Amino acid sequence: MSSIPLLFGSPHPMVRITWRDVGPDERRDLEQRFRLTDSTELDDGDWLYSPTDTSPTMLRTIVTHSSVGDTDGIDRRALRISASPPLSPRQGGLVADAPAWIARTVKLLAYALMCLAATLVFRATFASPLPPPAGPRAALLALFSDPIRTLRALPSSARTLIEYGIPSASAGAAGLFRIVFGTAVLAFVWSSPVSLEPLQSYEVTVAQGAYGTLVRWLSSHPTVTHDLGRWLNVSGALFIVGLWTPVSFATFVGAFLVWVSIFTLQTSTHAVAALGITLMCLLPARWGDAWSVDALWRRVRGRSHMPAAGACYGYAFWIPRLVLGVAFLAAAWSKVGGGFDWILNGTVKYHFISDFNQAWVDWGPRLTQSHAVAVGMSAAAVAIEALVITAAFSRSTTHHLLCGAASLALFTGFALFQGVLWLGWWILLLAFLPWQLFRTSPRTSMDTLSLSGAQVAIVLTLVAQQSVASTFQVEARPLVSAYDMYSATYASPEEYENASNLVYRVVVFDNGQPRELPDCVVDDRTAGLVAAAAAGASGEREQLKHLLGRCLQTDVSTATFALEGDREVYNWNTRRFTWKRRLDVIGPFPVAWLGP
Repeated sequence: MSSIPLLFGSPHPMVRITWRDVGPDERRDLEQRFRLTDSTELDDGDWLYSPTDTSPTMLRTIVTHSSVGDTDGIDRRALRISASPPLSPRQGGLVADAPAWIARTVKLLAYALMCLAATLVFRATFASPLPPPAGPRAALLALFSDPIRTLRALPSSARTLIEYGIPSASAGAAGLFRIVFGTAVLAFVWSSPVSLEPLQSYEVTVAQGAYGTLVRWLSSHPTVTHDLGRWLNVSGALFIVGLWTPVSFATFVGAFLVWVSIFTLQTSTHAVAALGITLMCLLPARWGDAWSVDALWRRVRGRSHMPAAGACYGYAFWIPRLVLGVAFLAAAWSKVGGGFDWILNGTVKYHFISDFNQAWVDWGPRLTQSHAVAVGMSAAAVAIEALVITAAFSRSTTHHLLCGAASLALFTGFALFQGVLWLGWWILLLAFLPWQLFRTSPRTSMDTLSLSGAQVAIVLTLVAQQSVASTFQVEARPLVSAYDMYSATYASPEEYENASNLVYRVVVFDNGQPRELPDCVVDDRTAGLVAAAAAGASGEREQLKHLLGRCLQTDVSTATFALEGDREVYNWNTRRFTWKRRLDVIGPFPVAWLGP
């Protein structure tokens, strides 16, 4: 795999820019100022560049400049190159001008060989697992003296490491957690029923990959969405009472994945990704052996026996701890992976301002008026996110409760100071309660039951998947996220103000007289489409028809319209918001564009 860049070269991330009312000479000056190279004009009038300076400061300068209408390849929120930017042709390889399909074919063969090798190693190691060497020194000596035997012992070593923090619980404890957890998840789904409206949005047409295929299929099969509520309710109820538990839970997870695919069309992946990942990781959980209709039926048929306790039952409420810890750790890394500016700048105060209008209380700006307090709260937030994962590798009930209480404090802060209430994350806090203390009977056998191979594989896959997502900043609806919410940082209030997005009012002109449409406001990304549509880009024009058509359909006699950009800014001295008006004006343009 590593030889592919050497042979065929590597593609470089590119940035696609829509310029707004810029002549050739001014465009070249801006390219030099923004340190953009390898300029290529596209068919729709946009330009493709290779950025040589990808620092947050430079990217902020690009996306906020008045001459830049729209960008593709820049994550405007996190101020970094997007996880899936446009790519240049491969460059710098020994084989010059090789067709792109050759490199793709070689990569496909490499992946196939890797999968084959992994399969052979898996079969060889799990076919006859050996006990791991005792102690680090013995393991190191064994690695050099007998590497094959050491590799064969790795599965046992991995299982031992994973099981260390998993409590030995009874089947009754797992069954009780199933009832409480399942009820909470079903209630959460009830609170947010889906409809056909999100499936008619423009987001469906631009969705990519398997997710895009699914939501477009759902859009063309409305009966599935109509029946989704019944599917969730029936399978969820069967799972809670423990009837055909493995099948009913798998069915419920499948329904949840369909529900969350529609749900994320109108909200961020961050809100539900952790809960969705948790449900998938719980597929091999054993939580129907007690407190279930299945267990009662076995008892009636005379096949009941008192189940042993072990990690295989504790897995049911340990997995949510691990998922929450991994997600929090990824969120902490997104803030401080490139340095500690997020903490030292007291960045929480800026995010309190960003979400101030939806916050439950107005204490946030007042609490962080002191820079020292803002730094302390920023440090506390990152510390909690980084340390919650320790609960997954601790046997102390007190430690579990402390980590759960710290997570609860963080979620409470989100709700109070930012109005962010992600119930899917709150549900995971149930796992920090000491469920292992519940015993169905004093006669319960305490023989240890180890994790199954499927449970071990799920844990390893979870860690690997999140490592890849965080390393390469992968964001894929509905479940994969780098959890980089609120990770942007600002060196000063002025920098924060300049980085905030403009809000554009639609103004129409009747016989030269301006008239504002009070219910027609668009964001800066939509505003950036106007210049491209004016240059003749058909795709952007279709988007504008969808986004602005409703606003202007009652003003068909209007000759022209324009967008006027405003920015709401926070006065740190008076602690009040004010508006700066007409910071940018786009237009006027003919309304005839948006006609049929």
